[in-house]
Formats: sequence, C-alpha cells, structure tokens
Amino acid sequence: MLDHTRIILVKNALSHSLSACKSLKLQGFILPINTEWCGVIVSNEKDIEKSTKNISKKTKTFAFLYEHVEDYGWYYHLYNEGKPISTLHISHIEDEDDTDNLNLPLLKDLALSKSHIETFSQLLQTDYRGEEYYLLDLFKAAFEFQDVEYLSYENLESLESSQLEALQVEFLAPPIQKTSFVDHVRALFEEKLQHMDFTLDNGLKAELHVIFQRNLNGFVYRMFFDISERNRLTFRLLTPYRDNQTFQSLRDKHLDMTFVYQNKKEMNELVEKHGYLFIKRANEYINTHPVIIGNVDKIYEQKLNSTLAKYKFSQTNYTPNIIETGGVITYQKGQSCTFLFKHHQGHAIIEPIIIFEGKEYFISKIIKYHSESLNLPLKMGQDVYFSFQNEIEFLQTVDKLMNYIEWILQTGVENVVI
Repeated sequence: MLDHTRIILVKNALSHSLSACKSLKLQGFILPINTEWCGVIVSNEKDIEKSTKNISKKTKTFAFLYEHVEDYGWYYHLYNEGKPISTLHISHIEDEDDTDNLNLPLLKDLALSKSHIETFSQLLQTDYRGEEYYLLDLFKAAFEFQDVEYLSYENLESLESSQLEALQVEFLAPPIQKTSFVDHVRALFEEKLQHMDFTLDNGLKAELHVIFQRNLNGFVYRMFFDISERNRLTFRLLTPYRDNQTFQSLRDKHLDMTFVYQNKKEMNELVEKHGYLFIKRANEYINTHPVIIGNVDKIYEQKLNSTLAKYKFSQTNYTPNIIETGGVITYQKGQSCTFLFKHHQGHAIIEPIIIFEGKEYFISKIIKYHSESLNLPLKMGQDVYFSFQNEIEFLQTVDKLMNYIEWILQTGVENVVI
C-alpha cells in the first residue's frame, strides 16, 4: 500500500480546531497529532487549500497543508492567520523541487526538535538528490509528525472502528439545516448507512427514535438511535438472535450505550461525537456475526415429533421453510393443551408458547420463574431465550427446548403455568 497522506496540520488544541471546523462547516475527520498539533482531514479535498487557509485564519494560528504520495514526492504549504508564509515541494521522480520560500528562521522557531530542523536546513542547502526520503524523515521528526502516515479522507473512511479509536479520530459532521432529532441523525448518517446496505425503517413513526436496518442472509439487524427516555441518548444494535451472552457482548463492544445530556445542543454534539464510530462498530459486528443456516425442516420436525408424540400430541400445523419465511408449528392434545412454536421472519429465535385452558403462556417465562427448580443459573435481569446463529446452535436450542417441555409435561402443565 502506497502512503498517500493529505492532511491539514493545525498548531492548536484539538477542541479549538474542532470548534473552528464546525464554524467553517467542514466535513471530515479531526484527530490529535502531538501535544501542539492536531490534524484535520476534509471530505472535499479539491478545496483543501482553501480549507487550510480558512482554518488558519479562524484559529489565528499556523496550519500546514501537507501531502505525501509515496514514490512521487511530498510538499507543504504553511499558513499563519490565513496568510501563506512558507512552502516546500520535493519530487522523487522529476527535478521540479521548489525550495525558494522555505522561511527557515520561522520553521526553526516552530519546530519541536531543533536538532532535526537544523539538519533539515543544512541538507537543503546541499545537493540532496537521493536523500529525499531522509529530508521527509527530518521534517516529520522536527515537528513530531512521525505518525502522520496514510491519513487521507479515503484511507480513514476505510479503517475499522478500532483503528479510528486508536487514532482518537472524531467525525466532523456536515452542516445540518433541520434540527429535529430524527432529521439530525438522518442528515448525519443516512447516506453513509446506505453505502453499508442499511435502509431507514419507516415502520416507526416517532420523533424520538430513528431505526436503520440491514438484511443479511435473510436475517434483520437493527440500529437504534433513541431519546425516548428523558435526557438520555441511546445507541443500540439489535441482532436477529437474542441471548444474555450476546447482550453482554454488545455492551462490551460499545454497541449498547447510553449518554446523559442536559440540553439539545449537548445531545446533538453527543450524536456527532459518538455516532460515526458506533455505526462503524455495528457494521463490523454484523459482518463478523452473521446467521448462517440452511433448511432444517426435516430435522426440526423429527425432534418435535420424537418428544411430543410420547405425550400424545399431534401436529396440526407446520409452515414449510419456517426459519426463513416465519410462521407457526402447532401440536395439540385434545382441547386441553396446545404447543405453538413461533418464528418471525428475519429473526433467529424460537418463541415457544403453551395454550392451556384457553390462556397463552410463554415457555421462556415459565422456565425463568422455575429456574431454581431446573438448576438454571440466571443473573438478575437475565431472561431465557431459544436463539441460534447456525445449524449446530439451532439443533442444540431445539434439544434444550424439548428438555424443558418434557419437564413441564412431567411436572404437569397446571403446576408450572404462571
């Protein structure tokens, strides 16, 4: 991979530069470089010269426009309070260097390492052909820009969330005209989410929620942005499979987060600061945790039959290819008791129900209520789920469910329903 770096380096605290970028309505990314400089990467790289000038003027400080294309060359333009004060162009392939406007006294004054800038200055006054990369190393060492590599808008867009977090990258949001929560989230992220195959869920008509969903292998993942709880902003990824381990994993991976805010301005800033990385993490999680399962109709039916037939239950309804299409499997024993095995399209979970004496009871709630009798360790707040991500887990889940149903039938339905 060739090093293509195009960045604006600002001699300013990141918070001040962030404020200036927002004021200038710039889009892109911002990150710390060292104790004295931060970096700004803009999405509209055609206007990067203008952006550099405007940032320097807005922050009333120095700003380098720096670009390095490996095997071709590198350059910088340095501004102070919006005025150009130093330039340098070094070519690796042609004799087109420009060293006439170096302003070495200023560079020496700005440099964090005086020894490196001194060597840099001396080398430029000699025949440095063959030393172009050494010159670049000296320049970067003089300003502690050693980590300024591969930093362009295109490269940052392609990084994974963990890499962005390691660089402490913050998203520079585009200017937004509308101010409702829904409009704010959509303006910030809808276009990016569309590129990740997410679509807006139009089924939820509320001003306090925004939901984007992605269908992978026929299973639906949902990304929630929510302010329905007073002064609470929640980002949450919902997977098509549900179990306590998954919920904990999502929390650990910062895919279920709640922030406190005091006013609308704080809320919008939290959305802008954390939303982009949340989206990156969510999409990466989905790509690495897909549901992969084929048609298991025959095995499923055999397992249900082998258990329920022993207790004189007969199958009265069976939906073919039920995991993909959704539907209900029904087993009945006279008029007294019926088992329903519900599947919802896009979900990798079985919802088992008992109908006893005309009332419906969720088996998951029965098992949770009787967890001590079943020696089932459940922590506070945990529930019972019958979920799966692949064929092996599906068969294990069905076996587990059949064991619970046998316990219910042996104990007596009338003794366990709640």
